[in-house]
Parts: sequence; C-alpha cells; structure tokens
Amino acid sequence: MVPDSTPSPRALPTPDNRPTFYGYLRDEEPDEIQIGLWRKEVAQFCEAQGYRLAVVFVDRGIPHEQVARTGFTGLLDVLELDDSHGVVVPNLQHLSEDNHALAMLLRLIRRTASKLIVIHDQADEFKADGA
Repeated sequence: MVPDSTPSPRALPTPDNRPTFYGYLRDEEPDEIQIGLWRKEVAQFCEAQGYRLAVVFVDRGIPHEQVARTGFTGLLDVLELDDSHGVVVPNLQHLSEDNHALAMLLRLIRRTASKLIVIHDQADEFKADGA
C-alpha cells in the first residue's frame, strides 16, 4: 500500500515558509556508516523538495516485527506539533518488513494527520492489511 501523499491540513509552514519534516530510520544491525548514508539521503531529498528537515529519528538494533520503539515514539510526539508536516523514510523497510507491524506503524502515523513520504516506493512488496 502506498501511503497517502496529500498534505496535512493542520501543518503550518516554518518562518522560512518551508514545511517541516522529520526523518525516521531503523537499522536492525546497527551500522553507523549506513545510518549516516541514509541520513544524508533523507536530508538531500528534503532539500531537493523544499522541505526543512528538523530531526532524523533512529532506532538501532530493533527487529522489524517490534512495534514498541524509542525513536518511533519520539517521532510520533513531534508529528503532533503544529508546525510538523510529516515524516520521510528511505523505504518502508525502515518502518518494518513485517506486514502486521507495518500496518500498525502506518496507522499510528496516520493518526497524527501527518504525511508519510517514502523516497524509494516499494508498494508492490508490502501489503499492509488495509493500513
């Protein structure tokens, strides 16, 4: 399932008129070099799209089926802020490779009325139980 790409009606522009986005990364086998490359990819994407990247949240060593995650919880908190527009991930695997967990995480993001942007859309590989 491709996440909804319509803008959040509650998101306010930043003082420089760029929408504020946050990044999210999950690396089951913490590899700081790879995490750095993903951070750079998210930052370059946001810059190219005219978004302000505020923070990139990272969960290290978290199995894909685990839903309770410190970094993801922090992400959900900031997505509730008035100036938050959404989250950018390199691909859906950063949320989860498990369909059940992915569906739950997508629902949690959707509840914040935030936009989810997947840089490398792999919709055909994931079937998220109606999420």
